[in-house]
Amino acid sequence: TINGGNFKSLEKTPISIVSLYPYTDENNNKKVITPRIVLNNCYVEGKYEALEFSGGCTDEEFRNVDTKILTILGGTYICSEYGYAAFEIHTKVNDGCYFNPKDFVIKNGTFDGNGGSAIRLDGPMKRWIYNDLW
Repeated sequence: TINGGNFKSLEKTPISIVSLYPYTDENNNKKVITPRIVLNNCYVEGKYEALEFSGGCTDEEFRNVDTKILTILGGTYICSEYGYAAFEIHTKVNDGCYFNPKDFVIKNGTFDGNGGSAIRLDGPMKRWIYNDLW
């Protein structure tokens, strides 16, 4: 839990949360990781994005696990220059990745994309389609 503070990076994303789960324990049992991250009253400024959240898994049995990994209770999240997205939520596991939007909760906050998206949600992609005419 982070209750306040200023986080700024003009090279990388100031707060980047990557939650890749599940895993197999030492007894060969499958388990799911359920970290709990709470941001409250933070000022976060980044060049391309202020806050990035990547989550999801490839295992069907964990597809609908309600993990509540990230909770934003308030704060200010700003792109300082490029303006891609103040808060980007996406998966980057692989083609079979399941993403559960219940993994995050936003209760309050200010999100400024500086010409880009305030909040951007990129779900799993099954495949890229390219047009040869471009």
